[in-house]
Amino acid sequence: MAKDEIGTDVSLGRITGRDVTEIVFRAYRNRDIFLGEMLIGECAEGRRRFILRVINIMHGSEASEAGWAPKTAGAFMDGDAREEEYHVYDADRRLYNHVVCAPLGYLLGEGDDAEFRSPKTIPTHFSRVRRASDRDYRFLERYLGDVKLGSLRSGEHVIPSVPVGIDSGVICQHMGVFATTGMGKSNLMKRMAGAIMESGKAGLLILDPHGEYIDGGKDGLKGLVHHPKAGTNLDIFVTREVAANASDIRISTSEIKVQDMQNLWQFSDPQVELLNAVWSRERDGWLDYLMDNDTQTIFQAFNEQFHEGSIGVVGRRAAVLASSPFVTRDGRISITKTIVEKLHQGKVVLVDLSGASEREELLISSVLARAVFQENSRLFRDKAAFKSIPPCLIALEEAQRVFERAQGGIFPQIAREGRKFKTGLCAISQQPKLIDTEVISQFNTLVILGLADRQDRERLAGSARQDISRLDYEIQTLMTGEGLVTGPNTPFALPLKVDLYETYLAGMAGKPERKRKSADKGFF
Repeated sequence: MAKDEIGTDVSLGRITGRDVTEIVFRAYRNRDIFLGEMLIGECAEGRRRFILRVINIMHGSEASEAGWAPKTAGAFMDGDAREEEYHVYDADRRLYNHVVCAPLGYLLGEGDDAEFRSPKTIPTHFSRVRRASDRDYRFLERYLGDVKLGSLRSGEHVIPSVPVGIDSGVICQHMGVFATTGMGKSNLMKRMAGAIMESGKAGLLILDPHGEYIDGGKDGLKGLVHHPKAGTNLDIFVTREVAANASDIRISTSEIKVQDMQNLWQFSDPQVELLNAVWSRERDGWLDYLMDNDTQTIFQAFNEQFHEGSIGVVGRRAAVLASSPFVTRDGRISITKTIVEKLHQGKVVLVDLSGASEREELLISSVLARAVFQENSRLFRDKAAFKSIPPCLIALEEAQRVFERAQGGIFPQIAREGRKFKTGLCAISQQPKLIDTEVISQFNTLVILGLADRQDRERLAGSARQDISRLDYEIQTLMTGEGLVTGPNTPFALPLKVDLYETYLAGMAGKPERKRKSADKGFF
């Protein structure tokens, strides 16, 4: 028989039964078959090639006697004790593996012309099952995305010839990156940022609370500044001193809204009424007004309708915002306009927030996200101008914190409305169960790495564009850097092995320059 790339026979076994939701085959006991592996069920007449994903593997035998397996194991153990070798007669035929698969679909035709169809029928009786070849994977090229993240994975085998990524055309339809700590979320985001720096097809704003993206953060790791395109396609804004070409973060008081303040503290109903009243009167100057006037002046200005205690609380909190080194009254110093311009040029903008407090981090993130959303919303009214800008993606590390505290803020609004205005969110989290169900249902693309918590996996299974409910154990057992990609353009959950960022950079050495394509084609 022919041999495949891992040195085993291509033929793995024969299909024995089940239905359109589950296919079972008897496999040779000496074949290595792994959970999550993609296999091919070939109909005898050759009309269809069924794509099967392994979801369970069990031992099987032809023994008719009840309890034969435990008894035989006892015979082996007795032989071990006597240092005698026990043998099962005709073991290669009588013993086998029982493999359960989820049918992903089937192919009609060959090569680039192969047509993929959903699994609405089943293979013929005793169809041969084999490993998939490059020929079988060729149909995936139209689904693999142009922002490369890594290579196709089949069980434990990586197929370098089949790159897997996400589609820049749907990047603004929101995405989630979910994994337990240590499973490779940061590496994946650096790899995605690198691909966007290469292509210029999208703008990516990364809000980094930990300071790990600039230079890698640890010995031996690389950061975005090490990318060959960093000099032209990366802009960095910081809240601390860094050994890189970066600008200081400054936002204007006129860009801060009442909702931003409400996301930073809990306010009573009278205090909220006061904030709204000041906003109605002063508009963009509302925060300056609170900082410039004492409690008694405000009390008198609003005809004594607000209690002095409420005014005092609101004024003190306004003073806390004003004292931040990242807040300025001079709108000319604000970085928001510059950041939006960079995103519209298809660049990666890294905002390092590791030198800010948690309140300052949330405030800056909200102001910047709103600036992108509002400018894209404004351009939407001018069809020509809107068509000229690329999709923009705002990446939020530890997104569960943002959505927990920003119930009425800009981020839920972007989740609901942003795709219309080419403004997407990329929620990065190790606890998707803490993100509101309505919000997470808006994420059209999911990249799922290893998740140990069952509630986290169930939350994602309920919102993924493809059915991943039967992949629960596969997700639980994913190793670092292994994952699944689901999205509006993927035919099923694509198994992925993410490129190690440092290996990706090493492979770029001497890589020829690629022509930059149109940032927006076919959005309308």
